[in-house]
Amino acid sequence: MFFLAASLAVVAHVQCFTSSRSVTGLVSTGPGTFAAATSGGLLLRAADGKWTKETVADGLPSNELESAASSGGALAVEVGDQWWSQAGAKWTKASDAPTVPVARAHTVWGAGLFVGDKPFSPQLPDAAKTATCCATDGTHWVVGTSDNGLWELHGDAWAPVDLNEPSGNSIQAVTLFGGAVYVSTLQSGLDVYRSGRWSRVQGLSSGSPREMVVFQGALWVRNAEGTVDRLQDGKWSADCLKGILPRKEARYLATDGERLYVAEWAGWSVFDGKTWTHDLQRPEFAGVATTCLLPDGGTLWVGTQGKSLAHVQGGKVTWVDERAGLNDDWVTCLAKDGEGVLVGTFVGGLYRVTGDKAVFVEGSDAQDVTCLAPGLVGTRQWVKVLDGPGLHSFDPQLSEVQALARDGNDVWVGTRTGLFRLTIS
Repeated sequence: MFFLAASLAVVAHVQCFTSSRSVTGLVSTGPGTFAAATSGGLLLRAADGKWTKETVADGLPSNELESAASSGGALAVEVGDQWWSQAGAKWTKASDAPTVPVARAHTVWGAGLFVGDKPFSPQLPDAAKTATCCATDGTHWVVGTSDNGLWELHGDAWAPVDLNEPSGNSIQAVTLFGGAVYVSTLQSGLDVYRSGRWSRVQGLSSGSPREMVVFQGALWVRNAEGTVDRLQDGKWSADCLKGILPRKEARYLATDGERLYVAEWAGWSVFDGKTWTHDLQRPEFAGVATTCLLPDGGTLWVGTQGKSLAHVQGGKVTWVDERAGLNDDWVTCLAKDGEGVLVGTFVGGLYRVTGDKAVFVEGSDAQDVTCLAPGLVGTRQWVKVLDGPGLHSFDPQLSEVQALARDGNDVWVGTRTGLFRLTIS
């Protein structure tokens, strides 16, 4: 295990990966040039037909854009109810909303593109019928959809704009496996980033993966519905624990390298690579919602919703709760560092447990701690460096953090509005 000292927390490079599949506005900015507002940033078409993307990593005020307009040669985007104007490489708040020109055609969601009350010819393909907006410079036509990106008219046929990007923006988990980065999204499936290219995994039991662990050379994926899929030797096994888990619904996955732990309602199951055992009859956990697990040298830390933290040593269960200094009974995540066990909570911030005492980590007041990685803490409001007893901020200032992963000097930060790759120098 390695740690990130505050003195090393200098971000040398930032990449932001987003999905622009949901298009919210389109405008022609000149002959052959267009700007598209999306839920994953701003797309710009040059006169040579090449599309590029701008995100918050490039200075955009937000990845989530409502609309786009061009007035007097200046580009503007709408964020919430506020318009922003571009001046050179900077965006500033606009005092007035720009005038949006009347479109020569209009879209009807689920039906396609129309001129007046007549369907546009050629008609949009079925994959583009969820059209939300359109724009033309008089020669070129571009259509945006709610869930399938941009489409351009080439001659007498519509074609999608092919962009190398993930499938969704709300990142739930990030895991390194087999030389690639696996990224789970809220409702857009599981993506793989390998050698600079994005692809989407097919054939899973769910489109809502939530968590991943690597155990005995396989990638295990837990889904929102409680099913588990496994990638082993290049092949996926969907719902691979069906008929194995007594409680049917997997709530959390953890591993110590020798065993796979699967949290269930009021207990857990353990797989040593050959045999499954089920620990579901302890009276201390009757009716208790288990939220997370941390195997620790033959013992097990169990986070719960409503009863704080338990330390299981054989048949003995010791509770670490407000009597021990842990003042939030909803544990969200667990990790171990060189000084103890780190405990993230729902509204009470971060604690470190050493022995039978929980000590509050200063700087995490009233935080919903969502994820932990070596030397890093993520919450709904920030990601910070954990250096000994305290927390330290570093740029860029990211919020709504939902996933963290470390790969050498690369830090992967999954947020509600995109995936960030921070290179630390």
